[in-house]
Order: sequence, then structure tokens, then C-alpha cells
Amino acid sequence: MKARSVGVVALFWGAAHTSGLIVTQVWCSSEAREAPAFAIGVYIAAINLGVTVGAMACRGRWP
Repeated sequence: MKARSVGVVALFWGAAHTSGLIVTQVWCSSEAREAPAFAIGVYIAAINLGVTVGAMACRGRWP
């Protein structure tokens, strides 16, 4: 029962997180009218950096 609850929470967390990324990507590209491709590239690089730093911070602590 606990694993199912964690799965449901993870599903909703993933949906909320993904929709947030899509909304901010659209906002970023609409604000950078002169160079939208560059803005999206920087945006994706920042996301990748955040994932990398988070993974490095949790290294060895995940059960």
C-alpha cells in the first residue's frame, strides 16, 4: 500500500513539475523576441545544471 501511495504522489509531482517547465519555457521564449533560440538554450542548460547539482548533492545518501 505504501508503494502505491508513493507512486501516486510521484505521478502528481511529475505532472506539476513538467507543466511548470513548459509554462516557463513558453514565457521565456516570448520575452526574448530577438533571440528565442538562445534563451531556450540557456534555459535548458540551467535545468540540466540544476539536475546535476541535485544529483551530486544526494550522491551516496539515497537508499
